[in-house]
Amino acid sequence: PQMATIINTPATMPNEYLNFPKHTPRTCNIRLGKNDSSFGFEVINGENDIGAYIQEVFPNTPASNTPLRKCDRIIEID
Repeated sequence: PQMATIINTPATMPNEYLNFPKHTPRTCNIRLGKNDSSFGFEVINGENDIGAYIQEVFPNTPASNTPLRKCDRIIEID
């Protein structure tokens, strides 16, 4: 079809996503070590500036050692 948009997605769901029940809130405790300069994730605003979501979790960072993952919605920060 000429009007279709091609979206590149994985052929199957990545294994790291299979272990998380859909829509179940999780607590992610992220602590900075002495040599860490950031938590290791990027946040974006939701549609119409409603909500905040994880844009990216960077490898080899404090956040990458937690259940935090891309597209998670942030509910609370303490």
